[in-house]
Amino acid sequence: EKFTRLFLWRRHPGEAWATYGYDCVTFGDVCAGMALEIAKSKGADLGREIHENTAEQLKKKVYVDDAALAARNKEELEKMKGQQKEDGTYDGYISQILAKSGMAPKYIAIAGEAGAGEEEHIGGAFLGVGYSCRTDQISFTFPPTYKKKGRGGAKVEVSMSAREVASLRLGKGSFTTRKALSYIMGQYDPMGLTSPISMRGKLLLRQSHVAATGWDADLPEDIQKRWGDLVTELAEVGTVFFPRSTVPEGVQEEERPIILGFGDGSTDGFAAIVYTVWLDNEGGSKVLPMMAKARIAPLSGTTVPRMEMSSAALLARLGFLVLRSAGFTAEEVVLALDSECSVAAIRKQDGLLRPFFSHRAAEINDAMKEMRKYCNKVSPVVAVAGQDNPADVATRDLASVVDISPTSPWQCGPKFAQLPRETWPLRERVCEETIPVEELRVHMVSCNLAAILEQTPRLVKEVLLEAPLAGGPARPFPDHATCRGLLAAALEL
Repeated sequence: EKFTRLFLWRRHPGEAWATYGYDCVTFGDVCAGMALEIAKSKGADLGREIHENTAEQLKKKVYVDDAALAARNKEELEKMKGQQKEDGTYDGYISQILAKSGMAPKYIAIAGEAGAGEEEHIGGAFLGVGYSCRTDQISFTFPPTYKKKGRGGAKVEVSMSAREVASLRLGKGSFTTRKALSYIMGQYDPMGLTSPISMRGKLLLRQSHVAATGWDADLPEDIQKRWGDLVTELAEVGTVFFPRSTVPEGVQEEERPIILGFGDGSTDGFAAIVYTVWLDNEGGSKVLPMMAKARIAPLSGTTVPRMEMSSAALLARLGFLVLRSAGFTAEEVVLALDSECSVAAIRKQDGLLRPFFSHRAAEINDAMKEMRKYCNKVSPVVAVAGQDNPADVATRDLASVVDISPTSPWQCGPKFAQLPRETWPLRERVCEETIPVEELRVHMVSCNLAAILEQTPRLVKEVLLEAPLAGGPARPFPDHATCRGLLAAALEL
């Protein structure tokens, strides 16, 4: 950098011009980000001889200037941090490795052990998400704020007063679609842990857009009242907490979790959530939420089976992302849906499904093949009862803050996840008849059945067509609605 950008400088008019260059890279430079990443990577490579695990994590788990590192045990954790000296520096593995590239950590804290002063240094957030290093919890708040354009086109955050919120609840406020959009999009949750609440807001936003006469026109009274109830409920609850750690305390290095995921769909939208289940030797378990997502359904052209199938594809994407990013090898992956038609479609032969189901079934099967690289076993997609599916709460506009509280099924998982794996009420066998006829290539089924009947003895033909064995006229060839059952019978015979 010193020789790529030079400039002339003199202290006063009588002094001769001299050529100067930079001794360091400033964050205002375009190349600053690249220089930082190169320095971190080079320092990690040079520091592998100090400690392999720390060097590898400094290379892969440092995001710009924020780092989240893990250790195999408490002793290793203490050595990674080291002791803080009088000048504020540290003498642990992290500091020694970063020193290889001329860098030093500003502050190091151990999650769950930081004091009030240490937490103040962390800043109360990590990568934009609220975080308490003292309690080791992620936090989400829902302040009644939105953004509007100020002078010069810059966006200014505006906080709604109690009087404005009260007027909104009465349907007499000045609340527009633009303000509603800003309010919903202002809730930052990259992991989707508050998806039930965001789904409720997005569905209300869509209704607002349909009912409004323009982006800056006041919403109808009934829509304003619903916005007022939502804003008030979220503001009163204050903060919602989620566990940050994905590995419970006391877990041994050789232990492997089960990745348990759920998907669900409705006419309003579809959602998926993934947990890690750590089984113990006493038959119990610890269930921790990892990641979730929810999407609203299109205004037209959708059905419940299609939304269920979309939730299955979303679940497969999340499951693969969690496995690839977790940093540990899972013992088993279990993906569960409460839609038997989706489970049956995923196992259906290629070419028998129409494009919507076929494309998603192929994506799911491909994702499950990739998952095998990161776990010991990938179980077939299974069916689960609707009341045991925690993803259901994120597919409707009825969720409240209670539904994502620390004691809710959304955070704790279904009750059966606390039991031994062999007792889980999951079904692998489902009826293929549940696949909607409109999602099957029915003409292909009919042609296949006709081809089979041409090569079938007369006696079997009569059985299939339900004609009397002793003679008599056969019934007309069955319509498309019954072809699937007849084809199955013919294949069996």
